[in-house]
Amino acid sequence: MRKSKIDARKPIKQQPTGPPPATTPQSGSGKKLNNQQLLIIGLIIACVIIAAVFMLMPGIFQFPSLEPGPGNESGPGPGPGEPPTPAKPITISASVPSGTHSVGDTIVIDINVADSEDLFGLQYDLNFDEAILEYQSLEDGEFLKKDGVPLAPFEFVGTGNVTYAVTRLQSPPSGVEGAGTITKITFKAVGSGTSQLTFTGVKLSDSQIVNIESIISNSQIVIV
Repeated sequence: MRKSKIDARKPIKQQPTGPPPATTPQSGSGKKLNNQQLLIIGLIIACVIIAAVFMLMPGIFQFPSLEPGPGNESGPGPGPGEPPTPAKPITISASVPSGTHSVGDTIVIDINVADSEDLFGLQYDLNFDEAILEYQSLEDGEFLKKDGVPLAPFEFVGTGNVTYAVTRLQSPPSGVEGAGTITKITFKAVGSGTSQLTFTGVKLSDSQIVNIESIISNSQIVIV
C-alpha cells in the first residue's frame, strides 16, 4: 500500500482566529455635509449676527411704543408712538358761473377746496347729466402747485361723469393749506333743463398719506 507524501516545501495555510484587526481610517474619508445642512448652519449664523447688531446698536432700530412714557403723555402734539392728530375736514365744491346759460354756451365749472391744512393728494368723481352738458376738457388748477411743486394728474371721462385724481410730486412730501381751485372743467350746453353736479368717490390725503375727512357741497346748473 502506497503512503502519501507531504511536500515540506509548501506551507500549510492556517485560518485566522479571533476578531478581525482594526482598520485605520484614511484621511479625507469623513462624512461631508449636504446642502440642506449647510443652509441651516448659514441661517443660524445670520440670526446670531442680526441679534448682535440689535444689541450693539439699539438706537438704529427704534420702533414706536404704545406704552405711556416720556414723550407719550397727552399734551400739544403727538408723542412718539401716538397716532397723528386728524386734520380737520376739507370742503370740496363745484362752483357754477353766475348768470343765464343757454344751449350752445361754453361753461367752466371750478372744483374748489377750502379749509385745507396739509392737502397732498385727492380723488373725486363729478357726475352730470349728459343730455344737458357735454364734457369738453379739464385743466389743473393752481392750488396744489402754487409753491411750484409739479403734479401727477389722472383723468377719465365716462358716461355722465368725470374721474380725476392727483398727487404732488415732492420728496420729502408736504401738503398745501388754505383754499383754492383744484380743477377747471369745461362743458358745452347741449340741452335745456337742470343738471345736477354731484360728487362721489371723494378721497383726500395729507402728506403722511393719512385720509382726511371731506365735506361735500354739490351744485346744479340750469340751461335755458
